[in-house]
Amino acid sequence: MSAPVYILIFVDTTAYPEYALYDSCLAVENLMIMARAAGYGTGFFTTYFPENVIKKFVNAPQNLKFICATPIGIPERWPETPSKKGLREFIIWGRFR
Repeated sequence: MSAPVYILIFVDTTAYPEYALYDSCLAVENLMIMARAAGYGTGFFTTYFPENVIKKFVNAPQNLKFICATPIGIPERWPETPSKKGLREFIIWGRFR
């Protein structure tokens, strides 16, 4: 909770309700990638901030669905970068029956 900025992500569920969740998560992912490229750390917090509390706090209209909160700040330290896995470690060759 010490990040200087928190961005609350909402999506309008009236335009394309079947795609709203997917579109908003893709937008958040791009936001997080750009923040990291600029030297900032982020996170993707969903259940830590209950939707009803957040919507009331910002007086969000009923048609907006809360997706997540993402803090943006400069971390005290960056985690170690894990080694890359080979394709054979996470690709399954086969099919569903």
